[in-house]
Amino acid sequence: MGKRPRVSFRPLTASERRAIRETRLRITRARHDETIGDVVRRAGSAWTAAEAAVANEVSPGDPLEGGRLVKVAMTEPYDTDH
Repeated sequence: MGKRPRVSFRPLTASERRAIRETRLRITRARHDETIGDVVRRAGSAWTAAEAAVANEVSPGDPLEGGRLVKVAMTEPYDTDH
């Protein structure tokens, strides 16, 4: 057999590991008469109002019922425990 391949990966440093971010789907509740844009701004979602409207099957300007569950995309530190 030939030579063994060189290993090109190394363990991440603690600083590199902390810098990794991921976008995860989260659920929040709308407040009475909020639009999807209001919800994504309040939640700090990574999605635009238009993207969230598609994901939640609503029109961007429609007022939502208070308590309605709304999908939002949240950018968070990568968690190896998931």
